[in-house]
Amino acid sequence: MSSKRLKSRYQLKERLGTGGMGVVYRARDTVINADVALKTLADTADPMALRMFREECDKLAKIVHPNVVEIRDTGEIDENGRRKPYLVMPFLRGKTLDSLILDSGPLPLERAIEILIQASRGLQATHEAGLIHRDIKPSNIFVLDDDSVKLIDFGVAHYAETLLTGTRKGTLMYMAPEQVTMHGVSALSDIFSLGVVAYETLTGRRPFEGKTEKELADAIVHRNPPPASRFNQQLNSAVDRTLQKALAKLPEHRFQSAREFRDTLRKAVLNEPINIFDPVRIEPRVEQARSATANGDLELAGDILNQLELEGWVDDRLSEVKRNFESLRNQRTVSWLLAAARIRSEAQEYHLATKKVEEALRLEPQNAEALALRQEIERRRAESDADQRLATARQLAMNRDFTAAKEAVEQALEIWPNEPAALDLRFSIQQEEQEYSAALNEKRRATRQAERAMTHCDPEKALGAIRRALDLDHQAPEPGNTASDLLNLYNRIVSAWQDTQRCLEHARELQRSGDPDAALACCDEALVRLPENPALRALKLDIEEAQQEHTSHLIAATVQEVEAEPNLDRRIEIWKSASERFPQVEHFSSTYRAACRKREFAEWLAEKARAAEREQRPADALEAWNAVRSVHPAYPELDA
Repeated sequence: MSSKRLKSRYQLKERLGTGGMGVVYRARDTVINADVALKTLADTADPMALRMFREECDKLAKIVHPNVVEIRDTGEIDENGRRKPYLVMPFLRGKTLDSLILDSGPLPLERAIEILIQASRGLQATHEAGLIHRDIKPSNIFVLDDDSVKLIDFGVAHYAETLLTGTRKGTLMYMAPEQVTMHGVSALSDIFSLGVVAYETLTGRRPFEGKTEKELADAIVHRNPPPASRFNQQLNSAVDRTLQKALAKLPEHRFQSAREFRDTLRKAVLNEPINIFDPVRIEPRVEQARSATANGDLELAGDILNQLELEGWVDDRLSEVKRNFESLRNQRTVSWLLAAARIRSEAQEYHLATKKVEEALRLEPQNAEALALRQEIERRRAESDADQRLATARQLAMNRDFTAAKEAVEQALEIWPNEPAALDLRFSIQQEEQEYSAALNEKRRATRQAERAMTHCDPEKALGAIRRALDLDHQAPEPGNTASDLLNLYNRIVSAWQDTQRCLEHARELQRSGDPDAALACCDEALVRLPENPALRALKLDIEEAQQEHTSHLIAATVQEVEAEPNLDRRIEIWKSASERFPQVEHFSSTYRAACRKREFAEWLAEKARAAEREQRPADALEAWNAVRSVHPAYPELDA
């Protein structure tokens, strides 16, 4: 860009900065061989905006005044393939008003007034040419090295964009109320902005302040600044009135021209009479406001005072009436706020009650009634807070959260020391905690006993333990799933116990029906699942003992029957029958086998006797038959 030459005349140099209209360059005018300032319009592609920009520049170029920057030339520049309009002005040497104040500190009163008067002259010339500056502020008032002043950086670009987009453009803190609310801009808007600049230049403070844009805008539209003389003792009440009139909220109440503002400011500084500030003009309305205030008609008094403020009036008598009005209004407001605070306090809405009292104290910081009520509300809130903490402690104790419950009680005691209800509750919670802890420990022991009993296959013992644990769980519940865990364990134990009971009953039934072997088999089958179950093992032992006793009786009876039977064959039949009926009794089978061998021996002796008879050996035959008789006395052939 610095290598470009425009119209074969302007050689662009470095960029100097960015103004309200766009980029500012230093350029060399090769015709007059002097540096100039060249400004381009900020980016806009709208044809209407460009047309309005050119029309405004044409009007500005026609203004020839020592206090308005000169427009020497206009044209268009090609930048990145887009045509942008530009204007050429003298390259000014000096500082803007804001930079001057920043570098040099507060200006002497005479110099400050002279700068403001020159700026007013430039603004008057602008308005007479049919232009509105729209962006009057210290950075757009240029003070040359010889202390002459020029208005610069007219807001023509802002004007075009505002019309097209409907958005607010400019510097908020220097805007007139109608600019802030976008209700139309006029030359009187520039008067307001110049009044802001004058106030700031003479006091070192801005007339309107706000932490946010919204607060600042609200101050501009609705609030009147304090008298400038409050911050600069060199200023008199006439200067206060002049600035207040320039800053009137409604355009019709402001100075109707920059010339009127300039002349009035000069007279005010010199303490010359100013007709528009003649107190006689407002005395009837001031007296009416005073009378309305005295009669308690604050609505009428407020309307009158508000109208006088809108017109920009500043007067000692007016200030006195306003102080009385505000004092009475504050008293009424404070009375209403305190009444509302009492209602809110009775409803235990302590936050709202305190808020009302604080509002009252902002109006009357030393109001004894408000201070006492604030203490009373704080006391009641503290007591309510203590009650709430005690209620919380009770609920926490019911939920077995004893640590938090005790903490809540201690917090209540900090608010309400030695309160009997709090002390009683603390003791009660401690007792409940001890009882709960004991029940909890016993429950856990019973649960462990149930689990150990199940490990040792003793569901009956486990059932008793788990029932005790479940009973204790009502006294000592625990967070989590402990209750369901206990119930699951209980169901498992009951299932095992019922299974055991069924096996025991079945085995006993088999035993009663005379089938001890089946009863033992039933026990053995159950003991595979519950090898350590004492009831099953005891029943098995009982069955085995009964079976052994039965076997002993059976053996004795069989032996007795055999001993009573002399016939060996009959004895063999008895032993055979017993061994077949009770194969598990080894005595029967072994005795049966011995008897069979004895009969076989008798048969062998009998055959031997028969052989001796056939061979005619009577002596041998007799000896053999005698041997048969000794073995088998009932042998059939002995009788023959």
